[in-house]
Amino acid sequence: MSALRIIYRVVRVRYTGESIGRDWSFFIHTGAGLVRFDARLNLGANDRTRRVVGVREVEAEGAVEERWWVSALERDPSWSDNGVSLETPVAFYAGEGVDVSRSFNLTVHERVFGSKEAQLEVWLEARVVSTNGDAPALDAEVVDTLPDPAAWPSRVAGALPAHFRAEAEGVSGPVAVEARETLRVTAASEVEGTEAEVFKTFLTTFTWAGDPLGFTPTLVLYEVRSPNQERIWASRNSSMGRRTQERIAGTLAEALPPLSAQNEGFAQLDSAVTHLLAEANTGTLGPRASALSAVVAALVEDAPDRAPVDRTLLQRTSYIDDYSGCWTFAMFVDPMILRGPDERVWLLVWTDGWVE
Repeated sequence: MSALRIIYRVVRVRYTGESIGRDWSFFIHTGAGLVRFDARLNLGANDRTRRVVGVREVEAEGAVEERWWVSALERDPSWSDNGVSLETPVAFYAGEGVDVSRSFNLTVHERVFGSKEAQLEVWLEARVVSTNGDAPALDAEVVDTLPDPAAWPSRVAGALPAHFRAEAEGVSGPVAVEARETLRVTAASEVEGTEAEVFKTFLTTFTWAGDPLGFTPTLVLYEVRSPNQERIWASRNSSMGRRTQERIAGTLAEALPPLSAQNEGFAQLDSAVTHLLAEANTGTLGPRASALSAVVAALVEDAPDRAPVDRTLLQRTSYIDDYSGCWTFAMFVDPMILRGPDERVWLLVWTDGWVE
């Protein structure tokens, strides 16, 4: 196949919040590398100038995986105010005519007086075209690094943490607990063992994300327990257990970097069975019910063949751009269904995406 060209453009910059100045430098990182362009923007600006910020060629059609991010400076003679977006994984199929876009949100604090806060929204677009004709010239300067005090991204959008701390309801009151990752799979993961296959099957059964969204669903299983071996209430059948689930879900929401600033907290959907099986048809109802049952049975220690399948399901929505986004789901499974409190509780978290 012939080579293809990917052209990256900034297609929109919006400046809201409070005014901290008008002399801006933007640093854009795409699959073509790092560039800088300067712009004079006043508060309220909604600049739709289309700037070419990168061009690269790929040998043929195929999957492309990149990391995009935006850093910004408001320049002053004595000091400069900075802000940086999340580092966002972007995966798409590089076929002629494919368009991919992402929006990036930056908060820029006034460094000296600290009383003002500006909000920037930067939209990037990648378009795959043929290599016929000359490549467009850049409307930006290629740079090797960021000048001081421009900030590098420190968090990855949509990443599920390997570990986080929370609080649960214990026998005598609140108990500090730790959630640690015991298993992580994606739809493309090669897994070994029956248990790992159970969770991969669950993920592939209940998720969908593909081109042009280019978002990879991920599932992480956390074991939540007290480091001091204190027992905790975790079942939704008791008020103490429901408080435990609410506290852990709230802490998880804070630990999850969103895909953008347009991000909601966890909403309770009440019934995993209702939500996960509601859209099944005659061909998919059986596999979906089996996948859900198998996951619950794998995590229940006493009488797994008689464990209630239905669980409280939590959902968080994050928006990638105007047309696509990511869901994060969370479901608790207490291992001892016939007694409590428990030594631990399992927390199953998985991500999925949508595109309109």
